[in-house]
Parts: sequence; C-alpha cells; structure tokens
Amino acid sequence: MDTYADIIFPLALEGPLTYRIPGNLEGEIIIGKQVQAPVGRKMYTGVVWHLHQNRTHPVSGETYKEIEGMEKSLPVIPEKTLKFWEWVGSYYMCPPGTVAKTSLNLWKFKRRNAFTGATSFLQSEVGKPLYVNGTGKMDFYREHLQKTILAGGQCLVLGPDRITCDKLYEALLPSFGEKLHCFHSKRTLKEQSHAQKELYAGNPCIVCGMHHALFLPFTRLGMIVVDMEEHPGHKKQDSVPYIHARDTALMLGQMFRAQVVLGSVVPSIETYYNLVKGKFERINVIPQMHFPAKHLNLVDTLKSQRTAREAGEVTAAGKDVLLVECDPDYLEDAPKDPGMKVCRPYQIHHFIDDKTGMICFLHTEKLLSRKHFRATEQALQFTVHALILAAAQKTPIPVFLQTSDMNHPFYQWIKEGDLSTPLSLLLDERIRYGYPPYTRMITVTVSHYQKNTAYKKASEIGELLRNKNLPVRVDGPFSPVGNHKILFSYRIQLIIPPRIKVRDVKDNLSEVLIQNFCSPAQCRIDVDPA
Repeated sequence: MDTYADIIFPLALEGPLTYRIPGNLEGEIIIGKQVQAPVGRKMYTGVVWHLHQNRTHPVSGETYKEIEGMEKSLPVIPEKTLKFWEWVGSYYMCPPGTVAKTSLNLWKFKRRNAFTGATSFLQSEVGKPLYVNGTGKMDFYREHLQKTILAGGQCLVLGPDRITCDKLYEALLPSFGEKLHCFHSKRTLKEQSHAQKELYAGNPCIVCGMHHALFLPFTRLGMIVVDMEEHPGHKKQDSVPYIHARDTALMLGQMFRAQVVLGSVVPSIETYYNLVKGKFERINVIPQMHFPAKHLNLVDTLKSQRTAREAGEVTAAGKDVLLVECDPDYLEDAPKDPGMKVCRPYQIHHFIDDKTGMICFLHTEKLLSRKHFRATEQALQFTVHALILAAAQKTPIPVFLQTSDMNHPFYQWIKEGDLSTPLSLLLDERIRYGYPPYTRMITVTVSHYQKNTAYKKASEIGELLRNKNLPVRVDGPFSPVGNHKILFSYRIQLIIPPRIKVRDVKDNLSEVLIQNFCSPAQCRIDVDPA
C-alpha cells in the first residue's frame, strides 16, 4: 500500500498538498522533514505535515505527484513546533503556507548533527504568567534567566523593536556572555546562523529578538520574557501573519511548558485585566502602582509660553530637548533646530540619554482625541514611561505636557501619580462600550487608490456580514486612524461578545470573503488589533 505525505509549502495556499512517497524514500520521510516536490511547473521545498495511506486519486484517471527528494542537510521540524505554526495560522486567520513562509526562513540552516527527537525541556512546575513592572525589572529578568540556563533550558527575550532588542542584549551581555545572542535582520548572517544552530542543538542559551524570533528552532524552551509588553510595536503590521508577540508568546509558553514573564512600566489593559482576574501573578518591583510625578509640568498652550522659555534655557546649558510629537500629521522629515530631537510617543526610549535635559509632549490633546478605543490607555502608558525614564536619570529631568485641553481627566490622573484609578476606570469604560478585553475584536480593512472603490468593497463586505445575522456587533465601514495617504482605507469591525465561539465567527467571515472577492482592492484581516 502506498504512503502519502501532506506537505505545507511557503506559499499562500489554503492548505497542504498531498504527494506520494516513492519507494526509495519510504522509511526516511518523517513528519517535520523538509522535502522537495513540484508545485505547478516549479520545484519547492516544503515541510511534511502529515503521513497517511490513501488509495483514492484526486481526480478520476489522475495520480498524485511524487516527492522528488529530501533536504538532508536541513533540520527536521519537531511536531510541537508544527502544532504551534498551525495555531498561529488558525488564530490569526492566515493560510498555513504564509506561516510556513515566515517560519521556514528561520529553519534554513545546515544542522550540525542528526535530529534525535529529544526536543523537550519540560519543567516540573510552570506557574501562571508573571508580570513585573518598574525600572528594577531587569534584575528580575537576569535572576530567572540564569536559573533557566543553569537547568539546561533555552530562553527568549522579546522587545517591540530593533533598538529595544539591541538595548536588552547590551544590558544582559555582561551577565551571560557567549550564551547570549541577538537575532534580527540587522545582525550579520553569521550571528543569526550561530543562534539558530545553538538552539536546534539543544544548547542552553538566550536569544533577544522581535516577532520573528518566536519561530526560531527552539528545542528546550524554558522561559520567555516579553519586555514592554504594552508597546504597540509588539503587534506585527508589515506582513502576515499579523501576530501579537505577547499573546503568541503566551501560547508558545503553554505549548512548550515554558515560564512566561511580562514586563512593562504600565501594564496593557489586557494584562491588568488578567492580573485582576488572578490569571497572571504580579511581582512587585516598585510599590503597588505608583510612579514619580513631581517632575511633571502641565502647560496650557492657550495661555502660556513657558515651554519655549524652559527649552531655551536647557539648550543654552548644552543639553538636548526631546520633543514628543503627538500630532499624527507631523512630517517626520521636518527641519529641526540645534539641540532639539523629535520623536513619536512610542519612541521615547530610543532617544533619551545622558544629554537629554528636558522632555516635552507637544499636542497631547491629539494623542487623547484619536478615534481609537486604546487612545487614553496608550497616552497613559507613554506619559508614565517618560516620567519614570526622566526620574531614573542621574539628574532627574523635567517632563512637560503641552495641551490645549486642560479639562481632560487624564491630566489629573497623571498629577496624582497612581495608576490604580485610571486603569480601573479604563476597565469600566471597556465594559460599558463593549471593547476588549471583555469582548474579542476582528477587523477587515479594505484599501484601494480610488476612494469610491475602497468604500464600495468595504460596504459590500459589511452588508454581507450583517445579513449573516451573526451574534456579533458589526461596525463600519469607517476610515481607520492613521489612514495612509497613498491608499484609501475603510474598515469593518467585528465585536464578539463573551461566550460566543470565535471559531464560528472566523469561519463565517472567511466564507464571506471567499464569496465576495476584494479585487481590485486589497483586503487585510486583523485579529486582536493593537
């Protein structure tokens, strides 16, 4: 009886393709093996997903194509890793081939020795995910990373962007030396290859990386640290799968029985919700939820010119002024005065250094007035992060908030220096308006260079979803925040109440999109948007 293999290729296909295993390769083909097989007129390298015996033919009178060969020098991918890929594709609603395309790029190294199958590093006890906050979180990271390494495990430390990854690497390097690796696209191919081989060989080590590092060839994963877990940069935006590094890390940790540690200055609302519910455990590095507010200066731009005066004094003293531009329409390449550095709110940690003498948020009211359910949450996170960074300098530096709307309760929260009240109020607001974490959200964004085309396609999708009479709230189409200038975009938003099966909603959404092709417009599905 012939044996067949279902193979996943790094192509945007809806599922695996089935091939017959020729006699000379029987016994050598196993699940996770990288093999060569034809797709159309081209030869591709794919991964064996399943093995089975199948006597039926795809179409009457036709036969299955055969596997042409094996990639003997490339590593075998463990079944546990394949299940993780499968979860990513299912949860984030993207074809398994697109997950394979992202992942296989990280599995294209020549292995040092034969695969033994001994890929488990199962800790005897793995508790709840841990949350640690405050500037002392690095000491907590070091302590627990050291314990995992000594026990023979591997660790992953995730940052929201490349600069943060490099800073984490530099901070941990004195403690871990050659056992520490940094993995991102700006690192040399030699460095990247060395990290991959160390992981696949099962050697105890630590890797600092971003989203893509979740797909590295871990074989003895024992700990995952997600630093700045609240940062929007953890949500992948540039290509599918549009994973959220924090949420994906939690699932990877669950599958590998690895301890997950989330660190931040201000927790995301999702993390705070899980702390309140007792699903996560808090490690108090700073007392409760307080932060230093004594260096805060609120400036009403309608009445005062104080900021300009203070900035002039700082630059005259040879220090830099860090301007945090909250206006989304600000031009990145706008001319800058000497001694002035300009950044976005989510980039503050990139620019603050010993030469910084002042931090000033410009147009803070625009950060708060964005038509986005996370607007106030993110404004709180960015501002408190700036205050803590400013207070942590050798000589604490002032933080100015410029605004034309002094009546927003946000400013009172900041002056009080206690996170408990605003976080509780934001949770209450999410309940009242039916937003995550009390519901689930999926968005469909339709884009085209012609405004009418984009709107028409988005309207058609919204109408079809409403006609399905799903037990969900369908909002839109509306123009999303931060809409690109080159393409016009319109978004449909699905709000899924608790106790509704998300899988059923996803299946119905997929059916609608199959029936109503977005072409010539582009269509993007985003599960749990940031």
